[in-house]
Amino acid sequence: MKIKNIIIIFFFAAMGLGCNVSKLIVNTASNSFDSAKLSIRKNGDLELLRDAIPASLLAIDVMLEASPDNKKLLITASEAYFGYSFAFVENKNPERARKLYKKAKGYAERAIIKKADFSKISIDQLESNLKKLKKEDVPALFQLANSWIGLINLSTTNIEALADIPKVIGIIERMLELNPDYYFGSPHVLMAGYYSARSKALGGNPEKAKYHFDKAFEISKSKSLLFHLFYAKYYAVQIQDKELFIKTLKYIIAAPDDLLPEMNFLNAIAKQKAKGLLENADEYF
Repeated sequence: MKIKNIIIIFFFAAMGLGCNVSKLIVNTASNSFDSAKLSIRKNGDLELLRDAIPASLLAIDVMLEASPDNKKLLITASEAYFGYSFAFVENKNPERARKLYKKAKGYAERAIIKKADFSKISIDQLESNLKKLKKEDVPALFQLANSWIGLINLSTTNIEALADIPKVIGIIERMLELNPDYYFGSPHVLMAGYYSARSKALGGNPEKAKYHFDKAFEISKSKSLLFHLFYAKYYAVQIQDKELFIKTLKYIIAAPDDLLPEMNFLNAIAKQKAKGLLENADEYF
């Protein structure tokens, strides 16, 4: 979204115009969200994005006050909060990252079912709701799964949070049914992460993890460096293959910055995180 559009929205919000007028303005402006998101995804300047995204998050919050049921905006908000937390907050401030992931999760839930809290419904209720969803719901499901996984990963001592894992797996399985190729095969990576991030005693399965990683690499033509990062961090560590771990991380670091323009932002993050993992390789083996 162009800066001038954001300023207009802030202006009307400050002037206290009726909610119908504000909602109309926001809904009209939301037509440019797709091009705005693509612009951000193509930007690999992490320092610039780190400084710029917080203002965008505040703008999105204001817009959702005016148009709380705008599905496109809710999905954008979830993606923005998740991406900012994963890229710039998680490693430095886990507690703040938890709050951001929780907010991202809430926005994604609202994009799927109004006033929903998937943490509070039973697994049977979740499965019933998932069966009603269609291919066009996959973007919201993907953001929900991403943010929920981020929240769980930072809540490993919280029994209630860990108890939500079967629900997240149900969401991923539904995405694989509806659109396994979504965003370069991301549903496969989420499932691969589940099978490779835990021991066999806790549901881990190296063979299934490898299958889903291979499917994601095939769909993305191995151009999503973030997929390779998870492959090293989880699968290579799970099977204790240090050579594969180091080889994969070096591939990420050496890859061209414009390997996949639509994922320049995520690929830049992958490069940054790969350097940190490589420097501390001995901690994993």
